[in-house]
Amino acid sequence: MESSRIIENLPCNVQVKMIAHTEPCTALAFNPMGDTLATGGADKNVALWNLKKMIEVARLKNKSHSICALAFSLDNCYLMSCSTDHRATVYTLRGNIKPSQSFIAHQDLITSTKFCFSTKQVLTSSLDQTIKCWDINTCNVSRVINTLSGCFDMHISRSETYIASGHKDTSIRVWNAKTKEAVFKISDAHADPVACVRVTPDENYIVSTSKDDTIKIWDLRKQKLL
Repeated sequence: MESSRIIENLPCNVQVKMIAHTEPCTALAFNPMGDTLATGGADKNVALWNLKKMIEVARLKNKSHSICALAFSLDNCYLMSCSTDHRATVYTLRGNIKPSQSFIAHQDLITSTKFCFSTKQVLTSSLDQTIKCWDINTCNVSRVINTLSGCFDMHISRSETYIASGHKDTSIRVWNAKTKEAVFKISDAHADPVACVRVTPDENYIVSTSKDDTIKIWDLRKQKLL
């Protein structure tokens, strides 16, 4: 029987509130230093915010589609913005902020994007049941993982050994990032679709959340719930 634990001392009070968009805010990402926040909205805009001064420093406009996913590169040189037309756009952040690449990445909604740690590559996941790895300089896809179920979120481990993914069929899947082969699958990880997955920095655990209003921690080596 699964254990149930109540986590105390979680943040519960609003510290800062700002009007970021004229329509619902649909994506968020902090830069690696934690001093800049990117927000994306159904108003088709991406806004960059200086969190020390709490001011908007840039606004990037998508021509006609809402923003669905955002990510900063670890060197803070690039921002990836994905929109509901299945397009991914890479912005260069050094100097004048401008798009450097834009391409159709998937055949269905892009649900998440993450930069790799060691290379100039970025991952995208989609409801089209794939995870793809892209070269941000050429926009060529270097790896495709067929996930067998619509993918709501994915995360690559720090050593780039594993990719964890959360799915519409309520499962969590773990993949070998280099060979694209499945390492293991946790069926029925949640009662509802898995909305978010993260591999801890020590690569010992996976943290997952779901529309079933639970947070779960999984032992990556033993492949079971703590």
